[in-house]
Amino acid sequence: MSAKDSTSHPQVDSAHPRSKLSKLDSSANMVVQDVDELAQETKEANDKLEIMETQFKMILRCVGEDPERPGLLRTPNRAAKAFMYFTKGYEETVQSVVKNGIFEEDHDEMVIVKNINMYSLCEHHLVPFFGTVSVGYLPTGKVIGLSKIARIVEMHSRRLQGRRVSMLSCHCCHDVACVMLLCQV
Repeated sequence: MSAKDSTSHPQVDSAHPRSKLSKLDSSANMVVQDVDELAQETKEANDKLEIMETQFKMILRCVGEDPERPGLLRTPNRAAKAFMYFTKGYEETVQSVVKNGIFEEDHDEMVIVKNINMYSLCEHHLVPFFGTVSVGYLPTGKVIGLSKIARIVEMHSRRLQGRRVSMLSCHCCHDVACVMLLCQV
């Protein structure tokens, strides 16, 4: 083992506010990395990113800011990437999210998943909001993996939402049907 491999890392007190902030920064960096990868996957995504970046520069100018000043140089790019992440549900389908997460099962009682966190944007003002979602369905010889239900909620919530409760009927491949209530809080 080399000296580099045997380097010990200092213990961090997880109750310490700086530790929590560090974890939050780490999580935020992971989200930014995921958004970076999404934007580089296709030329179309890069074209959308470039268009949005130009528009965010215009928005900054409209509110009286100079997008060329040092503190704002990369802001239009970051805002465009964030907006692409907030609306990534338009690029996904139920089939791509569920994949092979449906299983043959002789189960005929209602399946309910409660309190799934949801983050979205209001379609009227593009203001973020969050809440929880509960999903229930009656299996018809097939069940869907519980984690897939949360992913379907994520896909729908990463689209613009109306002001009231939305009910989505989602036929998730073949015989499994879910009804989702997306509830604003």
